[in-house]
Amino acid sequence: MAHYALLDNKNMVVNVIVGKDDESEDLYSEKTGHVAKRTSINTYGGEHIFGGEPFRKNYASIGYFYDPTRDAFIPPPEYKDLTLNEETCRWNNIAMPSEFVNNENILSWLWLIETNTFLVYLREDEFDIIGSYREWDGSNWIDTDKIYSIEDAKRRAQAARYFNDFIRNIITT
Repeated sequence: MAHYALLDNKNMVVNVIVGKDDESEDLYSEKTGHVAKRTSINTYGGEHIFGGEPFRKNYASIGYFYDPTRDAFIPPPEYKDLTLNEETCRWNNIAMPSEFVNNENILSWLWLIETNTFLVYLREDEFDIIGSYREWDGSNWIDTDKIYSIEDAKRRAQAARYFNDFIRNIITT
């Protein structure tokens, strides 16, 4: 089984279809009326997830751009002011501030695009019964005066942890 990205006249991916391994891109271009480029579902950031040969930097998805110079699929940036990593053809993420590293009182954090600040969940006691969210602008704490119940705080922290684990894996790899 093979996957083929169908491109519009601006090299934007408009669809991804399943095809056969032994058929050519030209065949799918003729069948669909779109330029077809093969894509590997096992390629992310220039690496094959099972250790094989990476193909076109990233698995194509609708809305991705195919760059013929790099022979790569590039996702759309999530927000402005990001730079493209030339090796991975992924957009660089916001790095975790050094003040957060190895700080056991910080349970989770999120970057807020709208305000360009970090929303940090801080441990207020040793049992995690009460916590507070504060904003960090890169050099100063901005106290938001938000205190949450244990249920609300843990629910918010858990949601942020899932997101942050994903981001940390990207940042550290």
